[in-house]
Amino acid sequence: MPFHSNERGIARMFAPRKCSGCSRSGTRKLHLSAFALAGAMCAASAGAEAPPADGKLSIALTGQALIHTDFRTASPETVAAVKPLLKGDVVFTNFEGAVAIEGAKAKGFLTGEGFHSPAVAAPAASLDALKDLGFNLLALSNNHAWDLQGPGILSTMRAMKARGLTGAGIGKDLQQAAAPAYLKTPDGTVALVSLASGSIAKGAGATAAQPGINELRVADRSLPDADDKARILGQIRKAARKADVVIAYHHNHVFQSSAPFFTMMNEQLPERLYPSDWVKRFAHEEVDAGANVVVMHGAPLLHGVEVYKGAVILYGLGNFIFQLEPTPPRFEETMVWRSVIATVDFKDRKLQGVRFKPVAIDKGRDEDDRFIARRGMPAPANSDQARYTLERLAQLSQPFGTTLRIDGDQATIDLNATK
Repeated sequence: MPFHSNERGIARMFAPRKCSGCSRSGTRKLHLSAFALAGAMCAASAGAEAPPADGKLSIALTGQALIHTDFRTASPETVAAVKPLLKGDVVFTNFEGAVAIEGAKAKGFLTGEGFHSPAVAAPAASLDALKDLGFNLLALSNNHAWDLQGPGILSTMRAMKARGLTGAGIGKDLQQAAAPAYLKTPDGTVALVSLASGSIAKGAGATAAQPGINELRVADRSLPDADDKARILGQIRKAARKADVVIAYHHNHVFQSSAPFFTMMNEQLPERLYPSDWVKRFAHEEVDAGANVVVMHGAPLLHGVEVYKGAVILYGLGNFIFQLEPTPPRFEETMVWRSVIATVDFKDRKLQGVRFKPVAIDKGRDEDDRFIARRGMPAPANSDQARYTLERLAQLSQPFGTTLRIDGDQATIDLNATK
C-alpha cells in the first residue's frame, strides 16, 4: 500500500524536512505487500506460500521492548547472552517508543518536550540492535508510539522500512495502521494485526487523514468501541485468508480497577495481575476471527496463558527490554523485572507446543558506574529466578485450565492435560 504522496504532505505539516519517499523497485523480497507500515511490497506477492514438506513453523515471542539506546554499544554483553535464546522462524516483540526524527531542528521533536514528556524516543540504531538479536517482526502500537506525535510515527515507519523489518499497528492513516503486516519465511507466511487500548494520548489514534495508532477505544473500562472492534476483527479475518499463521497483538492499559492504571501499579492492587473480563472476551473473538496466537503487553507484568480452540493466548509477557530510569514504586516490584520468552510451534498450521524460557531484567545498581547502561537489559535467568518465574506463570495460568510442566529452567504447556 504506497504512502509516498500523502506521507510527504503530512511530513511537511509536522516536520522541518521532507520525507524522501520510496520506490517499489527497491523492495525487499522477504516481505509481502500488505506490510502495514511502508506499503513497500509488490501486491502480487500478498498470498501465503504453501508450507514446506514438514509443515513446521516456530514463533518466539518476548516481553515488550521499551528502548532508548543502541544497546550493542551500551551493553554489548546483552547480544551474546540473549541471542541464543531467540530461536524461531519468526522472532517478535513490541517496539515501545518512537524513532527520533533525523535532522529535526526543534528540540521538541527530539526530546518530546511539549508532546508526551518524557518521551520514549530511540535512535534508529535501536532497531538495528533488535535486528541483530534476531527480531524480524515488530508490533508498533502502544501508548508511547505517539510520543513524538505525527513526525515520530512517520520517522518510525521510515526507519523500519530502511532496515527491512516487518511491523504493524501504526500508519500514515487509519487504513495503513489497521492493515495486517505479512512476513514471508521459508517455512510459511505469518501475519500480524496490531492494536492498542488505554493510555493513548488524545489525537494519537490514526484517522482517515492523520497518522497514528491502530486504537481500540474502550468505554467504562469494559466496553470496546463497536466500530473499532469490527475493524480489527475484519483485518484478522483478512489476514487468516492470506497467511499460514496469524498473530493478533494487543497493547492494553484498560483494567477493571476502581483506580487509574498508575495508581493500580503504585499500590500493587490485585487486579494488576490478571486480564480483565473484557480483554478475555475480546481475545476469544480474535481467535474466532482467525488468530492462531494472541499476545499482549501493557502492564509490565506476566499474566496467564490460555489455550483456546487450538490457539494460544498470552495474556501478558511483561518486559524484555525496560530502559526506564528509576521511577516511583509502581515499577519496582520483582515481577516487573522477570519475564519469559515464549516459543510457539506449529505443524501444518496446527498448534504443536508452547515452550517458556525465563529471563531476568537488570534493575541496575546505584553504586555501579554502568548503572544506566545495565538497567533494563535482559539476561538468562539463574536457577532461582527461573523457578520463581515459571511457578508464578503456572499459577497465573491455572484459572484458564492451562497446565505447565516445569523442567529445570524451562517449562512447556501440557496440551493433553490442558482443558
